[in-house]
Amino acid sequence: MKLSKFMFLTILSVVAISLLFRAFKLNFDMAAVFEHVDIVSTPLYIVSLYLFCFIFSALIGLCLSTAYITVTDTTISGRNYWMFKKHVPLTSIKRLYPFSDNGINAMVVDGGNDGSVYISTHTENYDELVDQMSKWAERNSK
Repeated sequence: MKLSKFMFLTILSVVAISLLFRAFKLNFDMAAVFEHVDIVSTPLYIVSLYLFCFIFSALIGLCLSTAYITVTDTTISGRNYWMFKKHVPLTSIKRLYPFSDNGINAMVVDGGNDGSVYISTHTENYDELVDQMSKWAERNSK
């Protein structure tokens, strides 16, 4: 819900700023500024924009919900940087290191040739999971 609200307000702000620039350009001749805006269909555009933002943010949320981490006796499964599902054997974990880029804050479980799994800092039981993975990394680095 927060994402859809943010998207909606951002798009509306950009449209309002562009209309303001247009008003300055046309010396505040409001008839010329709003000549392409139909007052009857404006509410329809606003509702359509909100629905678009709501649906698009729901799809983003659905995509992110697939980013869960699964730990079994032999593997850790999760998403890598490109959101592909990876299964890394616990015995191949080389190191753990923090990752932060473009608003993504995560701990990377590096499995060497077997790939890597990104554990988001918003994951449930994050601290316990990182402790468990760091023990495997220490055990495998010896």
